[in-house]
Amino acid sequence: MPVDVRWLEPRILLFRVQQPFTTQALNRAIDTGLDLVSTVPGQPVGTVLDTSGVLFVPPGSLQKGRKLAQVDPANIGPVVLIRPNPVIRGFTRLARSVHPPTADLIHVADDQQSAVVLLRRLLGMDA
Repeated sequence: MPVDVRWLEPRILLFRVQQPFTTQALNRAIDTGLDLVSTVPGQPVGTVLDTSGVLFVPPGSLQKGRKLAQVDPANIGPVVLIRPNPVIRGFTRLARSVHPPTADLIHVADDQQSAVVLLRRLLGMDA
């Protein structure tokens, strides 16, 4: 499956993108992710965003992220990128400069396990 969206554990969502993928598959995955997040009303949801195998981003793919503005502000939580490529790193730097509050929400990890550990801590779930 080129785009996988599912719960890793309560309040921690996995969003994995692998080549090759289409903007249509990405769009469906974003819709699925939004539906999953909406099932946790009033609580922040952390996301593990694994784009480590993505070397090329199809035209129009990053613009699809505008759909994320539909998320209830109470559900907005940290995002941990797993080994992002230079394009994704550049996009996150741009997001941080255009909207500084995102700086506290975007993190980087080497693998899924360390991303989940970090999200548990950031979400206050490690107690």
